[in-house]
Amino acid sequence: LIRGGTYRLDEPIAFGPEDSGTDQYAVIYAAYGNEEPLFSGGRRITGWRKVEDGLWQAHVPQVAAGQWWFRQLFTGCRRLTRSRYPNNEVYTIAVPPTNMTQVTLNRELPSQDVVGPDTEVVLFKLWSIARVPIEKLDGVTLSSAKPMGWGEEVNRYHCNSVAEKETLYLEHSLAFVDQPGEWHLDRATGTLTLMLTEEDNPNGMQIVAPRLEKLITIIGQSDTPVQNLRLEKLRFEHTMWDLPELGYLGTQAGYHDAGGTNQTRLRIPLPVAIQMSYTTNCRLERCVIAHIGASALGLGAGCQKNKIIGCEIFDIGGNGIHVGWRNRPEPLGTDWQDPTDVPADNQVISNHVHGCGAEIFGAVGMLDALARSTRIAHNLVHDLPYTGLSIGWDWNDQPTSQRDTIVEYNHIYDVMKALSDGGGIYTLGFQPGAVMRGNLVHNIHGGLTSLWPEDLNNGLFFDSCSIGYHVEGNIVYDVGKKPLRFQIRKKEDHTWGNNLIDIGPDDEEFNSRAAAKAGLQSAYRQHTLNQ
Repeated sequence: LIRGGTYRLDEPIAFGPEDSGTDQYAVIYAAYGNEEPLFSGGRRITGWRKVEDGLWQAHVPQVAAGQWWFRQLFTGCRRLTRSRYPNNEVYTIAVPPTNMTQVTLNRELPSQDVVGPDTEVVLFKLWSIARVPIEKLDGVTLSSAKPMGWGEEVNRYHCNSVAEKETLYLEHSLAFVDQPGEWHLDRATGTLTLMLTEEDNPNGMQIVAPRLEKLITIIGQSDTPVQNLRLEKLRFEHTMWDLPELGYLGTQAGYHDAGGTNQTRLRIPLPVAIQMSYTTNCRLERCVIAHIGASALGLGAGCQKNKIIGCEIFDIGGNGIHVGWRNRPEPLGTDWQDPTDVPADNQVISNHVHGCGAEIFGAVGMLDALARSTRIAHNLVHDLPYTGLSIGWDWNDQPTSQRDTIVEYNHIYDVMKALSDGGGIYTLGFQPGAVMRGNLVHNIHGGLTSLWPEDLNNGLFFDSCSIGYHVEGNIVYDVGKKPLRFQIRKKEDHTWGNNLIDIGPDDEEFNSRAAAKAGLQSAYRQHTLNQ
């Protein structure tokens, strides 16, 4: 039992096979009574001085000495804004690009003087983004220090390329700090600049910068897994994520480019704050994971019969929960080399996942990728820039490890707020035995831009060669484009029963069923928490 208070970690807490419970008894680390233990991977920034109205600065000597660098900054229950320009608008690529490092925009850029060594371009593509350092601004021409995409072709509306009509903004220059909540960190001097309202004083606030990438690792071995270990009613906050050497070239759902040739490009997922590998019958129950630089929770190789239950996961830079997480670069869609490594029989139940994709806008609430018999049930998922639930991880109709997934009684809304070509629930590939049942999906936005007329966003989206679902009892309404969409394969490749698709709130049957479904989902989650 762990008493309340903040525990600032110097390194991740590591659990191994020696920390296991037995077949009969669990080893449980839990909050003492109603107290709130917080495990933080960050440090409070102190010693602020006011330099002018609303503008404050603090010196961070470890940054000046080259011992620390951070791209995230948090206070209380919110993520502060890394300074950006323009604040609430975007530039548009006005001319088809001829290469991946230079674009012509629809209007004048700021002066080249604003560009520092850590100033980035953030480029919105269809279902992913790119983040790369800026090399030069010249009138309406932006040049990046590294490619903003890859491939032999340009001017293709694809996540790997750079295309006309795509949008972007600039991030992290001292000159961009012009509204409350924005900040900038000077790598050379260690000066942290923050703008606040006139009423705020950072010396009386908890301003926290992250130092660790991971907080918890639960890692066994294929022949000796960690088993029957539980974390209950604990809070985990403040991890960092730094820009990869190539920049961030998103592929899908938090996977990004890790190099290679055009024919054998390697992809790697975002790092996770809590990593589980080779675990059996382990649980996270009623925990909170928040203010995370990359992704929150990853269930990787050899994870079997684990439960993530009753947790709240929010303000996450990348994905919320990733079942099938990898820790090495691989060609996209690569299945597990060892069948015993396939994550199997894991359950993600009654969690509240929101505010993911806060920095990597192409991330998702939950990703189940090349796993067997995962059950995703009674979760509340909302407030996302891209897809709510993403199930499957292959773009053809060949058998993989993905099968027997159950996605049932989840409530998904207010998603697809920034990107396109996704949905409330999104599937990929051949998935025999999969069930999509009793989900309530609504308020699916149209995204900021859409470059293909058909890619505006969907309620249930069965993408490339999705085959094998039984789809029953789902309610889908208030969708930006198509409440039900198929790519390559057809509706007949699945079985169907008693769904309400795109029947609005004026319909009597809709009102009774939707209200009952939302009530049951809420009651089930509360029952889970009470238990």
